[in-house]
Amino acid sequence: MCVATQSFERPPGEALTPEFKTFTCPSPPIFKEGQIMVIEKIGRRLRLAVVGGGPGSVIGEVHRVAARLDGHYDIVAAALSSNPERSRRAGIAIGVAEERAYPSAQALIESEAKRAERADVIAVMTPNDSHYEICSLALDAGFHVICDKPLTTDISSAVDLARKVKEAAAEFCLTHCYTGYPMVRQARAMVRSGAIGTIRQLHLQYVQGYLASEDVPPGWRLDPARIGGSMILIDIGTHAHHLGAYVTGLDLESLCADVGHVVPFVKWTTTRRSCFAIPMAHVALCGSRTRQAALNTG
Repeated sequence: MCVATQSFERPPGEALTPEFKTFTCPSPPIFKEGQIMVIEKIGRRLRLAVVGGGPGSVIGEVHRVAARLDGHYDIVAAALSSNPERSRRAGIAIGVAEERAYPSAQALIESEAKRAERADVIAVMTPNDSHYEICSLALDAGFHVICDKPLTTDISSAVDLARKVKEAAAEFCLTHCYTGYPMVRQARAMVRSGAIGTIRQLHLQYVQGYLASEDVPPGWRLDPARIGGSMILIDIGTHAHHLGAYVTGLDLESLCADVGHVVPFVKWTTTRRSCFAIPMAHVALCGSRTRQAALNTG
């Protein structure tokens, strides 16, 4: 669910100089010249079903607001909670028809697949450990999918899900929200235009402090069975990696990392410092990030 954005480009004919350029940010157009928009092509907005992101969720409302701002979606179905009754109530509360406010993701996928005017796209914003199962069910039922990052909690299930997407010939979008910010777009355009020269080092840092206290409220992000092997690399580090790759146009080739505590009295709070080797450009991509996981690091 992406709000329409405008690239930051050099004015035609302007020569590059070693100095940083100032790029203008014009108002983003709703329609780009020569581009066939979804509504023009199929004669209506895309019908969107949302799974997860109900009461208490941070990202759920962000997804729904983005869908409305985009103007390409109508939210027609929902399964917003793992609690069946709460899921139904929450769906009705956001304006979904009662018969399409479902008690579970499975019920939504099975029922929507049988409808004549079924959902076109299913957006998944559930805890990490359920992404693979829900996305697989949606793909098997012929739906396009928008999935919150991370894709899954381990490499084997991620590769298998990628295989399913290819076999289904479906559109599958993995969301990384920070690429929508104007300054990120500007940084990317400046790298592409050569305004800052050759990229030799890239330093990324994602800092969060809420795990430093002794009274952190419980939640699925503190459950290693649900978050995966490493909260920072899977749930937060994916943002850092994607930003680095998106802005520079480069990607990782190898990784080395070490682990250590940041806050001594909290055993599950650690730091992961990583260095990534990027092919061709010989760039060192290094980061220092706070990590939570139920690992005995000493």
